[in-house]
Amino acid sequence: MIAAPGRNDPCPCGSGRKYKQCHLQADRDIDLHWRHVREAEGKLVPEMLAYALDRWGESYVEAAWTTFAGDAIPLADAPADREFDTTFVPWFLFDFHSESVQRRTRRREWPGRPAAREYLEEHRSDLSSLEVRYLESALSRPLSFVVVTAVAPGRSLDLRDVLTGRTCRVLERSASMSLEPSALLLARIVSVGDVSIMVGAGGWVVPPAFHNPIIAFREGHAPRGAMLDDEAVRALHVEVAQFYRDIVDELMTPRPPKLVNTDGDPIAPTEVHVELRCTPREAFDRLVTLAYGSDADSLLADATVDRAGNVTAVTVPWSVAGNRMHREWENTSLGTIEIKKRRMTISVNSERRAKKIRSLVAKRLGADALFVRQQVQSIEALLEKGDGPRMSARERAANEALQARPEVRAMMREMGERHWAAWLDGKVPALGNVTPLEAAKSRAGRERLEGLLADFAWRAKDMSPEQRPDIAGIRSALGLDHPLGDEP
Repeated sequence: MIAAPGRNDPCPCGSGRKYKQCHLQADRDIDLHWRHVREAEGKLVPEMLAYALDRWGESYVEAAWTTFAGDAIPLADAPADREFDTTFVPWFLFDFHSESVQRRTRRREWPGRPAAREYLEEHRSDLSSLEVRYLESALSRPLSFVVVTAVAPGRSLDLRDVLTGRTCRVLERSASMSLEPSALLLARIVSVGDVSIMVGAGGWVVPPAFHNPIIAFREGHAPRGAMLDDEAVRALHVEVAQFYRDIVDELMTPRPPKLVNTDGDPIAPTEVHVELRCTPREAFDRLVTLAYGSDADSLLADATVDRAGNVTAVTVPWSVAGNRMHREWENTSLGTIEIKKRRMTISVNSERRAKKIRSLVAKRLGADALFVRQQVQSIEALLEKGDGPRMSARERAANEALQARPEVRAMMREMGERHWAAWLDGKVPALGNVTPLEAAKSRAGRERLEGLLADFAWRAKDMSPEQRPDIAGIRSALGLDHPLGDEP
């Protein structure tokens, strides 16, 4: 955040003079110019919309609306859409033309260039110099995705166009009071003299989780790492609008996350039921080697025994050394084997693990194990039923007290540090299946890293201090605070 200077504060330009003696009057002149630009916009947009309706009729606007928003909302209901006036109308005036729709749906009388261009050429002599400059700028600049890089609350936003790489500062009073760095917007940047404003901005703030998908969108239309120019993005005005609507649909109705275990298997709680033809102790002795990191005597100490001292029930935790997804883990729990008299129930969280454990049990117990049945329940069904364990108020208070203990917080912090240290050298799908350290060696990789770290920081707001990633430390380890090719 960049605080707006007070009258008696040092001028941000670095001159050493007070703001009121240096740039205050210049900023007031810019504010006046900004008001004039906004007034021109407020006059021209409704005039051009009426002009387009009069020249080409409602069917032309309807074709544009269907192209922008799809068939879900008819044009008669479109004005109620939160983005009809703010986003669609400027897009329709400055971008849409007959070739924006499929050939079979075009009409001969529809223009081959945007309505605003037709209006400008027809009314140029009646327009002020400011109005002409506004229209020329709006017609030359594309509607694109921009990321907020700095904020001066109540005054301005610093933006970088993700598709073109262009940077600018826009005067924006209301949005600058709520937006934060790393937020993404759909907007057209229009510059008239020393003033730049956002025109046709989308009504949704797009979180950083979509930064890398937007980069992927760009790379689908340009070589990897290359930027598009303004003309290329303008030619993609339909694709940009539709991609934005897809993002909005996902924000409005988010898809449930694809849950996988640390082997990458889809989560599917599975129980394998086995009938034993041997004693519980015999089964335990032949299966205990599956419990990596556990001592047989300690497991038996928790077993249930009868009066004669014979084991009647015992638990074998199925675990293996290490973890391919989390390299800092010493071992990985794969499931639980519950032995009770002549019955054995094995609980795992994926069908692939169920297949694996059945093979291991068959190898160790042979004819002493008779598989009875296997039950699989989807995680979606469990979430819908809401059958997960619920903490009582006492249990919740005890859990919170446990997490507040200094030694527990220190352990959580250490686990987090180990995780992020290992993350630096692990392959990340969002980076094209290369490690962060490898990605940091190229400009394209660094851009994706910036988007990913922005998403981490955005999500970290709801985490405890011990769980939050050390973004500054990660950036330093990756050399992101230094230009590519320079020594840290």
